[in-house]
Amino acid sequence: MDTYALKPESRIEDVIAAAQSAEGPVAVLDGGQECLVALRPAVFEALLFGSLMLECTDRSTLRF
Repeated sequence: MDTYALKPESRIEDVIAAAQSAEGPVAVLDGGQECLVALRPAVFEALLFGSLMLECTDRSTLRF
């Protein structure tokens, strides 16, 4: 997991850019404490479906 430390001049675009360039989740730190975890949709799907956390094999499994 990558990290991104917030600075006084940080903008949401900076957090988005950090998440888009990472291969996994990005923990956003504020004053040394984790305050947010950001990730791209592809990373979320890889975590969800790749680890079978919900016993899903693909997106269609989530349809009711």
